[in-house]
Amino acid sequence: MLRARLIYAVLLVGLAIFYILYIDPLPLLMLVTAVAVPLLLRLGLLWLHFAAECSVSCQAASCTAREEVPVTFTLKNRCPLFFSRGEAELSLHHGFGTEDETLRIKFPVHGRNTTRLTFYLRPQFCGEIEVQLRRVRVYDLFRISRTRLRRADGSATLLVLPRPVLLPLEETAPPADRPESEVYADRPGDDPSEVFGIREYVPGDAVSRMHWKLSSRSDKMYVKEFSRPVEKNCILLIDCRPSARKDADHMDVQTLLTVVWSIAAELLSRGHICELVWYDADERAMVTHVPEDEGALVSLFRTILHAVPHMQPTAETLYAAAGTMTCASVITVTNDPQTLLPAFAVQGMKANHRTLLLISDAPSCPAPEDTEVQRIRPGSYAVRRIIV
Repeated sequence: MLRARLIYAVLLVGLAIFYILYIDPLPLLMLVTAVAVPLLLRLGLLWLHFAAECSVSCQAASCTAREEVPVTFTLKNRCPLFFSRGEAELSLHHGFGTEDETLRIKFPVHGRNTTRLTFYLRPQFCGEIEVQLRRVRVYDLFRISRTRLRRADGSATLLVLPRPVLLPLEETAPPADRPESEVYADRPGDDPSEVFGIREYVPGDAVSRMHWKLSSRSDKMYVKEFSRPVEKNCILLIDCRPSARKDADHMDVQTLLTVVWSIAAELLSRGHICELVWYDADERAMVTHVPEDEGALVSLFRTILHAVPHMQPTAETLYAAAGTMTCASVITVTNDPQTLLPAFAVQGMKANHRTLLLISDAPSCPAPEDTEVQRIRPGSYAVRRIIV
């Protein structure tokens, strides 16, 4: 643009000198045209400024890592004029400290038309990605002047979930010895001790669920729906060292989040109760969330991402929650070798089996004797077994 303005200035000076030397209508006409055309183009840009607006949107609210997601830039133009050059600058900010990316798109602006340009994101790591429309510029024909367009919606957020990995979960932990909870009494599950309801048979139902007496009195087959046992549940304790986010590749945090997501998603698919527990800096206490399905887990994962930089509970905070949790198994997932959570799991929680998954290259981690310790190297998911 600067070069175009310099050339235009030299042209005006040359035409002015030509007119002064020859005092002729032709040089005068050329000089007037050279002055008037850019002014008319500038008025057209001014019209476009008030008659157009642009936005950016993601065509999916969430995705998994290494999955392509289309992002669309939209420009709505109510001005009848055509402009051959427009430029949009977008920034991609990843929530886990990776360097921001800048994307520039060039396009023509058609009169009374809507321009949609789609590009694809393929995030390598989980987290939140904010796609921000920083500015949109449109230039005149000679690139002497330009204008910025208004932004109707200047940003879009994409939740990137971890790509689940297959972990060896063994359902060998004995059920917790505690009374039935009213929270889960009305949910269908697999506890044969209480019939939740009766429905018509569909292919794939287990024969053991057949209601033979009712089926024998009717021309249809019926099966029993059982209630969910609250004794068979697993608690996932999440602890993340914030200083790990300053590392170059953040693989320990990524591995931690992938392990948490994989265990929780697998437990939900098997019909288990999965309680996710971590330290909430806003409430200054340990918080517990129980997702009912994978959709609830997706929403909960966004909350976990926001809490990751501040998961540093004190000993007082941990033991203030002591005695309030009972489970069949408790799994502590952490990247901090000096975490206090294993000791809290022993002294403050009633569990039949305890596992510590340490996402670190550290050779050891202080843990109670009855806690099974397994070390997972960042970027690797080699685990011998996880008892739930």
